[in-house]
Amino acid sequence: DLQKISDLGANAVRLVLSNGRYAANGWQTNKDTASEIEPLVKFCKANGMVAVLDDQTTTGSDDTGYLDSAVSYWLEMKDFLNQYKDCVILNIANEWSGSWVSSNANYTSAYVDAVKKIRNAGIENVIMVDAAGWGQDILGTAGVAQTILDADTTGNTMFSGHMYCYGAPDEAGVKERIDAFTNKNLCFCVGEFGWKHNPGTIPYQYIMSYAQENCAGWLAWSWYGNGAEGSYLAKGELDLVNEDNSLKSPW
Repeated sequence: DLQKISDLGANAVRLVLSNGRYAANGWQTNKDTASEIEPLVKFCKANGMVAVLDDQTTTGSDDTGYLDSAVSYWLEMKDFLNQYKDCVILNIANEWSGSWVSSNANYTSAYVDAVKKIRNAGIENVIMVDAAGWGQDILGTAGVAQTILDADTTGNTMFSGHMYCYGAPDEAGVKERIDAFTNKNLCFCVGEFGWKHNPGTIPYQYIMSYAQENCAGWLAWSWYGNGAEGSYLAKGELDLVNEDNSLKSPW
């Protein structure tokens, strides 16, 4: 898969990891170790791609314990992360805080604490912080982002918003959300978006063009196997490719 992603010209790829804890959204996988991840990162570096490493066990939880577990996981991998600081972005926790910022009094302080712990431990990679509200409370997160950034002694933290039905209601909504960061000189990435998301289509072409115009990053989500029968996502709804790695329409 990484070879195909590279062949298509990608300059970044987000790699989903687990710290081994029973995840907030119910799935359980074995802990991904630095030795298992390193060949993937080496491939990315050799092929001109930045590896965005994220801990998925935190998805949708408001419990600060999940965020703490993610931070502890990264601290264990300090030496590995620093070895590849030129090509690895550290996405602390996937969609931690299912609640909007306005409904989670702990969101800002928890991330301030997380960023401080990572920097105090000596980890030097770029940090990525996901927006609250399953990644979609982009405007709410923009209001507290500077406080989180100020906790980073290196000033090397960026923010990620996930643009689905709430995070990208229409083109005007996309513009408003990207502007909320870039107008404040805050580094922003559309860390996830699809072309379709229940219940409707997403202005995916505008997301890419407006992000590009405003020096914001974007990562289409996801490669293959996201969504299953009986879930709120139709099977394959967010897949970029078919099982044989051929691109799906409209990608």
